[in-house]
Amino acid sequence: HGLRVFLVNLEEKSTEALSFVEHFNYRSTVLLDSQGEVAKKFHIMGIPASLLLDKTGKIVFRSNGSVNWKSAKMDVLLNQLLNEE
Repeated sequence: HGLRVFLVNLEEKSTEALSFVEHFNYRSTVLLDSQGEVAKKFHIMGIPASLLLDKTGKIVFRSNGSVNWKSAKMDVLLNQLLNEE
């Protein structure tokens, strides 16, 4: 459907990030933000933070803290994004 998921590791060593990803068996692409540039660009004030961007790159959802990705609200939002023209 064109959905891409990226995990951003903020200001940690690559070895620590890799260990975390392997421990939790994540399969998404992990971006290392060792200088905090991604956090600055997207105004991330704490972690975890979740952002959903539409096909144009506009932020359509932002959350600081955990997100229930299986909730009805997220299901509707994700389906709207996946069905964009």
